[in-house]
Amino acid sequence: MIWKNLFRRKGRTFLTLAGITLGVAAIIALGALAAGMRAGYSSIAGGSEADLILSQASAMDITMGGVDEEVGTELSSYPEVAGLDGMLMGNVQAEGSAYFFVFGYDPDGFAIGHFRLVEGQSLAEAHRVRGKPLLLGRAAAQGMGKAVGDTLRLTGGTFRIVGIYETGDGLEDGGAVIPLREAQSLLMQPRRVSMYSLRLRGPEDEARLRQRVERNFDDLTLSATTEFADRQDMIVYVEAFGWGIAALAILIGGVGMTNALFMSVFERTREIGLLRAVGWRRSQVLALVLGESLVLSLLGGAAGSALGIAAVGALRGSTGFLGMMGSHFSPGLFLQALVTVLVLGLVGGAYPAWWASRLLPLEALRYEGGGGGGATPRLPGATLRNLWRRRTRTALTLLGIGVGIAAIVALTGLVDGFSNDLTAMARGSKIDLMALERDASDTGYSTIDERVGARLAAMPAVEGVSGIGFAFGSTPELPFLFIMGYGPREFAIQHFRIVEGQPLETNRQVIVGRQAAETLGTGVGDTLRLFESSFRVVGIYETGVGWEEAGVVVSLRDAQRLAGRPHQVTMYGIRL
Repeated sequence: MIWKNLFRRKGRTFLTLAGITLGVAAIIALGALAAGMRAGYSSIAGGSEADLILSQASAMDITMGGVDEEVGTELSSYPEVAGLDGMLMGNVQAEGSAYFFVFGYDPDGFAIGHFRLVEGQSLAEAHRVRGKPLLLGRAAAQGMGKAVGDTLRLTGGTFRIVGIYETGDGLEDGGAVIPLREAQSLLMQPRRVSMYSLRLRGPEDEARLRQRVERNFDDLTLSATTEFADRQDMIVYVEAFGWGIAALAILIGGVGMTNALFMSVFERTREIGLLRAVGWRRSQVLALVLGESLVLSLLGGAAGSALGIAAVGALRGSTGFLGMMGSHFSPGLFLQALVTVLVLGLVGGAYPAWWASRLLPLEALRYEGGGGGGATPRLPGATLRNLWRRRTRTALTLLGIGVGIAAIVALTGLVDGFSNDLTAMARGSKIDLMALERDASDTGYSTIDERVGARLAAMPAVEGVSGIGFAFGSTPELPFLFIMGYGPREFAIQHFRIVEGQPLETNRQVIVGRQAAETLGTGVGDTLRLFESSFRVVGIYETGVGWEEAGVVVSLRDAQRLAGRPHQVTMYGIRL
């Protein structure tokens, strides 16, 4: 009977299934991509068979932090350390890809050993190759149509492909490996690495080494290779974003399913009355409608799982950001999808099932398909009167439409809002032009040497230039903290309107956005810890720009130090 009832209105059933399918597909696809990213970071840490990983504390992501090579020199002298190897990781633009991961390794180090060559030669063997040598991941090579001997243009240089490697991890296989010194030049990170892989002389040395690092380097942290991925906040954000999108899709699908079941119950009111008249109990009617809801949800779950797997498979062949993240399907992911659709089926079918079970046999048999009962107000026009007759169904339809439109407006508003906020920032500082690194994959990865700023300032048409630096950190209260660096006496900082305290004057001071101050519970005169460094809060500001008021401002020199980019800025504001 359940199958017969569901396919009595095939079009309605199909539309309801489509909504559930899209929601489950989002859970599977985004969950697999997030798991692939987590597996990729775990492979980066554990592939070299290191015992510990040293990285910058409080950095939101390994690509946004750094460790000076002087630290590695000191670590190598510790008696507990048997060996260490540095790696620099960053994002650049490549041919046909706006986001392309580059890994810089010492060609003779131990950490590069887990990149298994399937074609060509290693970086250590490529001394006589014309041009800069590069190892390309198999997935990237297939997506770009590249082979050994070809050239690959990256932001800032052209490299010769000397080998194709495979690690079994999508994140690594979708990128490229170049010598560490070339990576430092390409990513403008001289004498810095993203992390150090450490090998200990014995397991008993770990505790002593941790004590040394905590005592000598308060801005660095040691992680076991198994816990390294858990310390990357970016993974948490990707997982949260995926669940947010999936929850939205499920909500829309759930409203649609509730509406469809209501329509089905209304159409079968006399049939339900007949069942009650021949002896069906209320619990049997309740089970019938809930069964239809659960079967519909499970069908949508199965179709959504297949669609999610297909979507991830299609992304694997692309060279975009999602394609190079890799993917990983686990039983737990499908279990989450199953639990979600079961809850959706129970919640979506609960009210229609309860309503159907409460029908009295006599009233149901006399039902002629009329309104929902009660006095109908004198509404103008037949359209409004017809909508009022089925108020519950109308309300559910309006809710589904409203949620969908709200999602579109919210996502569009976020994108447009960020663009408008950048414009407002420039206007508030009376900036005529903004200069960023050409072909940078993202504003956060833009890097400009201060010597470029000096050359810009010397141009006859330029009245002045003002450097702006960005860094990303985290605190227990604000997992994503936007840190902006400005010259305290330069014109770009002028649009930060101080509402409490005083403006920024020197290093080791910080002014805090109104929203960030409320979240952090901090005020003028307090001390704020950023990247394990202490700053004195001297002012609270407002700008009318949401992401600025959720962040903090330090001096440009402090921002460069926190981001590990001395004498470099993210962008220049130019006044003509």
